Amino acid sequence: MSEVYRRCFAGPTGRLVLDHLRKLFLLRRVAPTASDAELRHVEGQRTAVAWILAMAGSGDALDQGPDGPTTERTAP
Repeated sequence: MSEVYRRCFAGPTGRLVLDHLRKLFLLRRVAPTASDAELRHVEGQRTAVAWILAMAGSGDALDQGPDGPTTERTAP
């Protein structure tokens, strides 16, 4: 399945989409006053985008943990 993701995001348009997702969700900062529900929601968004980046093979998205991609490795 990862090959499908790589092909989908390999071109310039796909790379723009990945960059946009990275900026919107991985680099988003949450206010210190955020509720627990908001923090959980944002973390769910980040996890979904991180998974897409890992499947697309973007290289700078994640480290592979024992349960799959979970942690950000670099920040642009």
